[in-house]
Amino acid sequence: GNVTLNAVVRDDAPTTRKIRFVETGYLRKLFEVYDMNDSPISGAARDKLHNLIAERAGEFDVVIVNDFGHGLLSADTIRLIEKHAKFLAVNAQSNSANMGFNLITKYARADYICIDAPEARLAVSDRYSDVATLIQNELASRIDCRRMIVTHGKHGCVAFDREIGSHIIPAFTSTVIDTVGAGDALLAVTSPMVATGADMELVGFLGNAAGAIKVGIVGHRN
Repeated sequence: GNVTLNAVVRDDAPTTRKIRFVETGYLRKLFEVYDMNDSPISGAARDKLHNLIAERAGEFDVVIVNDFGHGLLSADTIRLIEKHAKFLAVNAQSNSANMGFNLITKYARADYICIDAPEARLAVSDRYSDVATLIQNELASRIDCRRMIVTHGKHGCVAFDREIGSHIIPAFTSTVIDTVGAGDALLAVTSPMVATGADMELVGFLGNAAGAIKVGIVGHRN
């Protein structure tokens, strides 16, 4: 296809691998094991990554950053992406390996942010506020970002535009087989739409449709 991989290889780490142990009857995830070195990359690998960003990021209409917090994206790397990306869409994931250390507030600016409700709550240290209120009153003041979507599981998502406010879009399915990858699907579908200037209510609607399709699929089989 039309995908070009520019691999950044580090000699001091394996390819990050996550193994989930699943109870087959009901597909319940029991636990997971990570094989990785999540220390920040350095030396030749970091230099190659920084050169790629400086040379290539500005060529594209949309730059999508999926930040899993496993050592690739240092503060210097993030500043470089912020500088060169014409349109920057970001997800900074919280997971069991990085909890509390990989917050969306690592980013000073973005054109679009897509995170889930626990990630938004961690970023602003707010456990109980309504999600729409949390975005408008706290998250939007900490990051220079006009448009955001915060996903909220069975409650759907909240789509935010600084000029307009928030829209709550319900979830479109109650049949959940596997939630893994639903947020990634939503990010991938919505980022180009936001870059075209689409209305955030419509963006949230179509993002939830993509999420509804994904939660009906086991893992990434289809």
